[in-house]
Amino acid sequence: MNQTSNELQLRPNTSEVDQLVLSFTAKQVPAFSQFLGQGFYVTACTGISIKAFFTQQLEMNPQYLEERVQTILLDGQPVDDTDSAKVINGSVLALSAALPGVLGATLRKGGYYAAMRSHITYTSNLACEQDQQGWVIIKLFNLIAKELGPLFLARGILIQATELADFLQRQGSVFWRLCREATLNGQSQTAQNLTDIQWPADRLVHLQIQTT
Repeated sequence: MNQTSNELQLRPNTSEVDQLVLSFTAKQVPAFSQFLGQGFYVTACTGISIKAFFTQQLEMNPQYLEERVQTILLDGQPVDDTDSAKVINGSVLALSAALPGVLGATLRKGGYYAAMRSHITYTSNLACEQDQQGWVIIKLFNLIAKELGPLFLARGILIQATELADFLQRQGSVFWRLCREATLNGQSQTAQNLTDIQWPADRLVHLQIQTT
C-alpha cells in the first residue's frame, strides 16, 4: 500500500472537468481497477472524522467500515480510531482488507500489534480541524477495491486526464467492441475519437462506468 502518489497532482485544477461516461457489462468493470489503486479524487466536506467522511459524505455502511476495512492509512500513517482521525483538504486515504503476514497484522487498525508502530500511528492535528469544501485522494486495495470499486465507478470518480488517455490508448479491439456506448460531455464518441484526444496536463475527467 504505497502512499506516495506521483500519478496525481497535489493540487488538482477543478475549474474545468470533462464528463466521460462509458457503458459496459459488469464483467468489464475490473478493467478499470488501476485507477482505484493509484488513486482518484473525491470532492467533499473535509475537516471531519474518517468515519463521518465515509459514512456520511460517501454513504458507506458503518458496519462495513468497521469490520471489512481492516487497514486505513491517512497520509501514510496507520489509523486506529476513525472517530478522531481527521480528513483535511488534500488528504490521501488508503483502504485495505486484512493484509497478510506480520506487516498486515501490525498495520491493522486497533490490532494486537498496533503498539509496535505507535511512532508512525496517526494522531489528530487539532489545528486542522476546520470544516471546509475540499478534495481527498482515495486509494482502494485488494478485496476493498473489488467490493467498493464498482460502486465508486458507477457514481463516478475524478482522475487525471493524462492517466485516462494513456489507459484508453492501451486498450485493444476487444475492449472497444464490448463498450456499448461512450459519451464525452454529453456527446456520443467513437473509440477513435477518445484515443485521439489531447487533454491538457492539468485537466481532470469525471469517469463514470455504467453497467448493463
